[in-house]
Amino acid sequence: MTYSHALKEELTNLDLPRYGIRTWLGRFWRWFWALRLPYWFRCHTFTRYHVIDVSGEGGYDWGWLDRSHAVLLVNFKLLCEFIEREHPDEHINWDSDPEHRHARDEMQALYEWWRHGRADEERAVEEFFKAHHRHPEKLFTDLPDGNFLWNPGTWDSEENEREWLAKHDGLEARDDEMLRRLIDIRGFLWT
Repeated sequence: MTYSHALKEELTNLDLPRYGIRTWLGRFWRWFWALRLPYWFRCHTFTRYHVIDVSGEGGYDWGWLDRSHAVLLVNFKLLCEFIEREHPDEHINWDSDPEHRHARDEMQALYEWWRHGRADEERAVEEFFKAHHRHPEKLFTDLPDGNFLWNPGTWDSEENEREWLAKHDGLEARDDEMLRRLIDIRGFLWT
């Protein structure tokens, strides 16, 4: 007899008025965890399917990560794992119809942008920042309550500050655009 049959038999044969709901619930939870324990152990030790490690992705190493940035890293990490580990070209006929061809081309473009193009774009903005910001170490002013303020008065000119902000906003817009493109083809990320 399997655990689920034994649980069903034990719970249906329990005299509820005599033993009470507390006994019934106690036995239910005991059997429930007995069934789930091997699965929990496997998923938290060996086959951690539910964990997506984004360290090393998009310039992130470790520590706190804002959720707005985590969404980007996780989705592109999944794309990279799909291409690098599942090798979709070996299993899927991408030339079967125009939709599949478009999805393959889009995946390759997004993958190349994530692995190479995005870093080049960020590097260009960072170099502009270093060239025109007088005191990078004084970019933020610490407040007594633990928060911080943006310190705008450390640029060599207001024009360069506006240009840097425009470039930085352009990077954010580009990230959003690429994430939308990835979401549009998510239905093709299976083998």
